[in-house]
Amino acid sequence: NRARIQKENPNVTFGELGKLLGEQYKKITAEEKKKYDDLAAEDKKRYKKEMDLYERKGKDTKVAALDDGDSTNDDEDNEDSAEEDSDSD
Repeated sequence: NRARIQKENPNVTFGELGKLLGEQYKKITAEEKKKYDDLAAEDKKRYKKEMDLYERKGKDTKVAALDDGDSTNDDEDNEDSAEEDSDSD
């Protein structure tokens, strides 16, 4: 675990700690990795659910702003930003 490896190697940099953790992860069995894969799958579902909610909330806010008489055109603003981004390339 991260805390143990960090305690055993107090002077390692963040990158070196990552390498040490990666080496340890490679050594564990497929059965042990399954635990982490399952946790990652659950977290991925949570993330997707939260992102869907966030995106719907953003759309609801835009609709509410338009209903209030806000006449700004977000699409034109986005096109201008895209042109500015492409100019810097």
